[in-house]
Amino acid sequence: MTLVPAERADPVSRPETAPGAARRGVNVRAGLLIVVTAAALFLLSLYPRAINLGGNLTSDEPNWLGRSARFGRALAQDDPAGTYQSGHPGVMTMWTASIGMGTGRALALSEGADTEGPTPRRSASVSALEPARRAFGVLTSLAVVAVALLTWRLFGAAPGLLAGVLIGLEPFLLAHSSLVHVDANLAIWMSVCVLAALVYFWAGGSWGYLALSGVAAGLAFLSKAPSAFLPLFVPIVALTALANNPSYGVSPDVPEEGTGRLPDRRIGRRAGLLRLLIDGLIWGVLALMAVLTLWPAFRADPVGTLLRMVEYTESIGGAEHDNFFLGQVVGDPGPLYYPVALAFRLTPITMLGLVLLGLGLGPRLQKGSALSRRAPLDARRAAPVLGLLVAYCVLFIAMMTLAPKKFDRYLLPIFPTLEVLAAVGFWLAVRWLPRSMGRWALPTALLVVGIAQAMPSALVHPYYLAYYNPLLGGGAAAERTILIGRGEGLDIVIDYLNAQPDADRSLVAAGVTVPMMRQLIGPLAVRNEDPAAAYADYVVHYVNRVQREYVDAVRPLTRGRASALDVTINGIRYARVFRTTSKPERNAGGTEFGGAARLERAVLLAHASGDAERDEIRGGDRLEVRLWWTALGSAEEGLAAVLELVDGRGETVGRAEGPIGSTEGRGMRRGGEVGGVSHWLDVPERPGQYDVVVGLRRPDGARLAVTTWPPSLVEPARRPPGHVLVETVEAQ
Repeated sequence: MTLVPAERADPVSRPETAPGAARRGVNVRAGLLIVVTAAALFLLSLYPRAINLGGNLTSDEPNWLGRSARFGRALAQDDPAGTYQSGHPGVMTMWTASIGMGTGRALALSEGADTEGPTPRRSASVSALEPARRAFGVLTSLAVVAVALLTWRLFGAAPGLLAGVLIGLEPFLLAHSSLVHVDANLAIWMSVCVLAALVYFWAGGSWGYLALSGVAAGLAFLSKAPSAFLPLFVPIVALTALANNPSYGVSPDVPEEGTGRLPDRRIGRRAGLLRLLIDGLIWGVLALMAVLTLWPAFRADPVGTLLRMVEYTESIGGAEHDNFFLGQVVGDPGPLYYPVALAFRLTPITMLGLVLLGLGLGPRLQKGSALSRRAPLDARRAAPVLGLLVAYCVLFIAMMTLAPKKFDRYLLPIFPTLEVLAAVGFWLAVRWLPRSMGRWALPTALLVVGIAQAMPSALVHPYYLAYYNPLLGGGAAAERTILIGRGEGLDIVIDYLNAQPDADRSLVAAGVTVPMMRQLIGPLAVRNEDPAAAYADYVVHYVNRVQREYVDAVRPLTRGRASALDVTINGIRYARVFRTTSKPERNAGGTEFGGAARLERAVLLAHASGDAERDEIRGGDRLEVRLWWTALGSAEEGLAAVLELVDGRGETVGRAEGPIGSTEGRGMRRGGEVGGVSHWLDVPERPGQYDVVVGLRRPDGARLAVTTWPPSLVEPARRPPGHVLVETVEAQ
C-alpha cells in the first residue's frame, strides 16, 4: 500500500489531464489572463463600495469604531487583555478598522472611546468612519476575487467569472461590506473556508487549499460566533469525499509491492480515514494558529476568553429581541422568518440562476458532460459538490433558526454560496445556447448578468440596505413584513436638523441617537424613552421603532402634527421629523402680559384615549399644554394662566387655568434643566380644528393685557387685548 498526496488520490474528481501535466502546461498567457481577470473582478467589486464611504452612519458603527480604537491602543501598549472588546468577538472587524484608520487616528479616537456607546469625541468618530469603511471595501473585494478563483478551480472559468460578478455586485453583501461591522467579515471567511475545503477534498486540490481553508476558519472564528458551524460542516465535506471515493489516500494506479495487484478497497478506506484524520488535525491546527496570532487576549488566556465568548453568545444571541414579522410585533419570529427574509434580500437575477441550476443540471447529469471547458468536475462529479453547497445553506439557516434572536443580516454567510450556485445555473443555461454564438456566449452572459445584478443597488444608491426584492413587492411590502432600517436616511435627517436656525441649541429626541449624537451640530440628543424627550424641540420617528409600535415619551408630543420632513427611500418611509416648537412666525414665546410676566415657551402634548399607539387626535383625547414663564420686574403674587380651546366658529369649548408656577425663568431645557407647568384641555367629540389660546389673570380675576408681542409673530396669532395663540390642532 502506498500513501500519496490527496491531489493524486482522487480518481473520481480528477480531470482527464493529470494535474501535474496541467500545471506544467500553463503558459505565461494563461497566467496573465488569470491576473487580469482577478484585477477586473477586484475593481468591479471595489467601485460600488468606494463611492459609498460617506453614507449614513448606522447604529452599531460608532460602537465598533470605539472598540477598534481601544483594540489598537491595547496592541500598541502590549495589553493582551485589552484586545478583548466584545464576545462576538469581532477581532477581524477591529483589525480591519484599525488598519483602515491608521495608528494615529485610532489612538486619538481611543482617548474618547473608553466606554461602550456614544463617545465624547464626536468629530474623531466621524472622521475615522471613511478610512475604516475603505479598508472593509478593499478586504471584501479581495475576498470576492478569492471566491471567484475557488469557484473557477471547482467548476471552470466561466462559472468562476459569473460568480465573481454576482458576488461583487450583490446588494445585501455590498451594503454590509460598506459598514464597520462583523457580518461581512464572517460571510467572506466562512465562504472561503468552505470552498477551499471543497477544492481540496473533492477536486484534488493541493495542500495549499487545505491550509487556506484552515486559516479562513480561524479568521471566521475571530469574526463572529456562528463560525462554530464550520467545524461541523467541513468534516461533512471530508467524509462525503471519502464515501464518494473509497481509495482516498491510496494511489489507485500503484499496485501493492511484489503482487502486481491494486490495493484492497477496505485497506483504501482505512488509509483514507487516516488521511482524513491527519487533514483534520492540520486544518484545526492552522485555524488555531490564526486565532493565536491575531488575538492576544486568546493567546494570553484561551480558556477564560472562550468562556467569556460563550457567556456573551448565550446572553445576547440566546435571548429574544423585539422584532417585527408579518405585521406583528414578536420576540422570536419563528422558523418561517429566515426563508421570508432571504426571499426579500435576493435579487431576481440570483433567483433566476438558482432556478436554472435545478432545470439545467438534470440533463447534464444524464449526459455526464462537463459544466465548463477544462473544469476538473463534469456534471456527474459536480453534482455532489453542488449538493454540499446547498446543504451548507440549508443547515446554516437551520442552525440560525434555533436562536430566538433573528435578523436578516445573520443570513449573510450563505449569500456568496448562493451566488456560486446561481453562477453554475447560468452557465448550464448558456451551454444550451446555439453554437453560432460561439465565443460571444460567455461575454454576453457576463454583461447581462452583471447589469441585472448591478441595477438593484444602483436604483437605491447610496442606501444599499434599502434594497428589497421587487418580485415580492419591494420596499413597501418589506416594510409590512420584516423589521427594516439600520440608519438609512438618517443622513438626510441630520442635514435637515443641522440646517435649522436654532440647530446649535435645539434638543432632538430620537430612538436612534447613537449615530445622530456624532453628527448633529447641537449638543443635545436624547432617546425617546428619556423623560426629557417630552421637552424636545425636534422629534425623529424611525421606521423600525414605528414597526415595533414603541410607545414612548414623545408619542403625545407628535400626535396630530404634520411632519416637517419625511424621508422615503425605495417606497419605505424611513424617518419623519417633527418640529414640536412653533416656527418663529407662529411662536408665542416672548409675549409679555401687563409688564408682569413673559411667556417663554408653550409645548402641546396630545394623549390618546384608549389607544396609546394612535398618531392622530380624536374627540375625547386630552391636550396637555406645558407653559414656561419668566417673572418681570412688576410681577404680582398669585398670577394664573388661563387657557381656552376655541373652535372654528370662535366659541370656547374648553377651559383650564392654574398658577404659572416657577417665576425664576427655569423653563427652557438647557444644560439638563427642565421646567414648565402642565394644563389640561379635553377635545370635544366632534371633529374639527381647534385653537389653544393663552392669557394671564390677577388673583382678583382681572385679565392682563398683552403689552409686547414677539416681532415675528403673525397677526392671526395675536388675539388682543389679552390672548395669544400657542397651538392649533386638528381632531379627526
